[in-house]
Amino acid sequence: MEKFGYLCKAKTLAVLGAACLATATSAFAATAVVQKLNYTDQLQSFYNPDRGFYRPQVIHFRPEAIDVNPYYKNHLMHLRAEISAFSSNAVWNDTAADGHGTTQNLTEAMLNSFRTYLDRIRATNSTIIVRFSYDPWYNGKGNMEPPQEWILKHVKQLSTVFNEYKDVITFVEQGMYGPFGEQHTSAISNPLYVGEGLATLLQNTDDDVDVGPRNPSVLARGLGFSPTTEVNAAGDTIAWSYSVSFDVNHPYFKMKADSLNKDIYRAGIYNDCYVGTQYDYGTWGGSCNSSVCRERGVAYLENYAHHVPYGGEACSPPTDSTGKPLYAKINTAKFISYEGFRTHTSYLNYEHTWSLTRPDGGEWRLEEFHPRDTIDKAYESYIDGEGVLQNSAFKYIDDHLGYRYVLRESKMMDSLGIGSLLQLDMKIQNVGFGNMTKKRPVTIMLRRITESAGDTTYGTPLELKQSGNFDPQNILCRKVVLKSAFDNNGNIADYDNVKSETTFDGINEVKVATKLPDTLAEGNYAVYLRISQYGNWPADSNYSVVRFANDSAYYDKETGANYVGSFVLSKKAPVVTAIPAQKLAKVGRTIRLENHGQTLTVTNAKRVEIFDLMGHKLLTKDVQGTTTISLKNLPKTSLIIRTH
Repeated sequence: MEKFGYLCKAKTLAVLGAACLATATSAFAATAVVQKLNYTDQLQSFYNPDRGFYRPQVIHFRPEAIDVNPYYKNHLMHLRAEISAFSSNAVWNDTAADGHGTTQNLTEAMLNSFRTYLDRIRATNSTIIVRFSYDPWYNGKGNMEPPQEWILKHVKQLSTVFNEYKDVITFVEQGMYGPFGEQHTSAISNPLYVGEGLATLLQNTDDDVDVGPRNPSVLARGLGFSPTTEVNAAGDTIAWSYSVSFDVNHPYFKMKADSLNKDIYRAGIYNDCYVGTQYDYGTWGGSCNSSVCRERGVAYLENYAHHVPYGGEACSPPTDSTGKPLYAKINTAKFISYEGFRTHTSYLNYEHTWSLTRPDGGEWRLEEFHPRDTIDKAYESYIDGEGVLQNSAFKYIDDHLGYRYVLRESKMMDSLGIGSLLQLDMKIQNVGFGNMTKKRPVTIMLRRITESAGDTTYGTPLELKQSGNFDPQNILCRKVVLKSAFDNNGNIADYDNVKSETTFDGINEVKVATKLPDTLAEGNYAVYLRISQYGNWPADSNYSVVRFANDSAYYDKETGANYVGSFVLSKKAPVVTAIPAQKLAKVGRTIRLENHGQTLTVTNAKRVEIFDLMGHKLLTKDVQGTTTISLKNLPKTSLIIRTH
């Protein structure tokens, strides 16, 4: 192997095993090779957890237990949970004695009904977005909330369940205030009260529970940003303006953000009229000089909400009597293919704007999509010879919501010795709008390949833990930079023709390694990368496994893992001459190495480099005199020590 050839030229070389210090006398003949796979995106539409088009369901929870089941068999659900029964201000029938709620604590029976629903979501291998409200049956009634102190009590009670089911809950939309829980059109629905509710939600949920309000001003208030006071042209004071303090480029913002630790990286927003207008019907302010305008909010999501779900309900702009849009029409794949990568758009309501999504002629089904980037060229729409539109904008949006991983290269040793280190060197491109929003374990699956009478069979899967700490959340989506001009209000001057540049194409270099068991039988092995919620096959029932967008034949349905190559396992391994660990080994003229199991003592060297048996560098350390180096964080396998 070339790397060993290079290492053997070192001034001092030793191989450190689990119980011995040894000098290398030979090297592997195997080489790391690029696997012969199809590395293209096959353009299939398929489910991956925490992303995609969702289906909504409304449930009226009561003080007594109720039997609740998911209404749709959809892998991403949106629960509109309403607790009007726990507010005396909530009235759904003026004439009935039991047509109103009673302000009280949420009962254990109600909370257990909620738990039962989440259990059933998990049992269907699904995840869910959750929003609570006091609006009876989500019919659009305002001023249904109990007093603020009771809302905060309910938030604390619900947070306990949110923490228990964070594997099932994709995102907690704060809700609680206003019709539909959309934080408007209620006396109590203002940044002061709703911001306090958000702060309470953040304080009572775990660091890995993502939450968000409807409006960026509420987000700023809930995170503790101090508002600035602006005076308009008429001389009136505009209170609670975050136009300066919620600007990610302002020194105050950076100082405040640093003090919030993890909270600012799990707080996003949800949007009840996504791309409806350039203001999204009130999500964003009209001027960057006096409000959190679209660009300010997008910049926040871009820089701080890397792993927070974002989306909601898509809308169309209002029109005049002739049907002409009264605002810039940005509810197009053309616009989303720019902004989606900045906001990390990951979920949308399939049903809310049927005019966009309906299969028999929705706008996104008919839109002729022309991609901004050659990465997306395969999604370009065209009319075929039969006059049928191919590759609609809907498919582009559907496939790109959230993350989408494409294996672009996979390298591994073509031959390995029993007990050695299997390392995968891969390039994985995230072509989706967003990043993985949950931290998930990565394991390596092996299946022995047997050829008999022309038939190929795959043995029982073996799941191996990785020896490092690779996190698939770090397979990042592309970086798109805005190049358009701004108008006098700080907004994009021309929304119809946004100019942008891709500065990172989403191709991430990934290294994952595992030690092969000493008891593994010789033979040919297929290798799979498995990303799952629990990393415990088969006990985890393949809950929330992640599929790559390569050839569907590479996806192993039995294990929920992705095929990345193969190798031959044999007893051939580096030959070493062992020296007992208890003895002091003299290597070279004056340098001394002593192995104590968890530590290595080095005397008279200037630098120490440690490699695994594949030649991958694990540690470099400058030393002098006698130095002790800890080995406990390195792989539990043979190590190559080079000193200078």
